[in-house]
Amino acid sequence: MRERVHSFAAGLQSLGLSAGDRVALVAEGRSDWIAAELAVLYSGAINVPISVKIDESADLKFRLAHSGCKMVICSAGQREKISAVRNDLPDFEKVILLDMPSELRQDEEFVGEVISRGVVSLKENPNALEKRRDAIRENDCANICYTSGTTADPKGIMLTH
Repeated sequence: MRERVHSFAAGLQSLGLSAGDRVALVAEGRSDWIAAELAVLYSGAINVPISVKIDESADLKFRLAHSGCKMVICSAGQREKISAVRNDLPDFEKVILLDMPSELRQDEEFVGEVISRGVVSLKENPNALEKRRDAIRENDCANICYTSGTTADPKGIMLTH
């Protein structure tokens, strides 16, 4: 798992993910969910977990836009939800799919390719990931969790390392 997380994090960095960038994670529970969250955190970015139970496009769009997500990591079951709102998100750059689709759309990458990219990146610059990780401070934001929003717009709760 450690090797997968390190390679995934380095792959995210090679795609342009910077410290402090936000990445949404919209997928059912599985080991790749854990690897994705740790890779985001390891790269100094901020994880924005979003429940797969969010079915309203407006609710999903609000969370992605409000948090300023640059990337979304999602499962095949959540892909269409993301596709429905992605053009309305000014900060959005890339979708990383945890499941291999029959065809990749523009601005999509399969997680296996991101990890392969990371393996190459770690070989070329083995200290880049450690340097990014070591720059993280305990008061840096690690996670933005959204409330249900049953009485008003959801609130983003910022959790630190």
